[in-house]
Amino acid sequence: MLIKAVLVFAKVGLLTIGGGLAMIPLLQDEIVSRGWISLNEFTHMISIAEMTPGPIIVNLATFTGYKLAGVTGAIACTLGVMFPSFVIVTLFSSILIAHKDNPHIPRVFAVIRPVVVGLIAGAGIGLGIQTLSAAADAGGFSAPLQILGIDLVAAVIFAVSALLLWRTDGHPVKVLIVGAVLGIILFSITGG
Repeated sequence: MLIKAVLVFAKVGLLTIGGGLAMIPLLQDEIVSRGWISLNEFTHMISIAEMTPGPIIVNLATFTGYKLAGVTGAIACTLGVMFPSFVIVTLFSSILIAHKDNPHIPRVFAVIRPVVVGLIAGAGIGLGIQTLSAAADAGGFSAPLQILGIDLVAAVIFAVSALLLWRTDGHPVKVLIVGAVLGIILFSITGG
């Protein structure tokens, strides 16, 4: 199973453009559908991987590899996801440097950019829905405050955080602190 996991992470590293967030939809499909981790574990992994230093995909590969085969699995899956990117960046950087004045190069990046934004948006929407539903399924902050399986307190925290990020020049760490304080206040009010 370890060789299969390394190949899956190599495939994800090879086929996705745009960094860790763009890899989330493909990675979720690959590792959750194989039963290596549950969707709930995947959501928690993303939360932890975002908070820890390093690229999200490396953290996800390390965690999944460790869950499958201990330290050996963690190392193997991490190397599996990093190797294709290392080879591609090495090859393409020399090509881009040699052809940096070619007018087609900016056009290629202009086409890739919206695709990456779409992948990240799709992953964000999917994870948001899963997170809000999981909070409600687990009793959430406010079991009595649920509509259509969505925990309303979690939805309020999400909306306030999104609004702060969108409408202000607030640093994401400040938004996390505001979200934590808001969660504590709403948690104490609703008695969850």
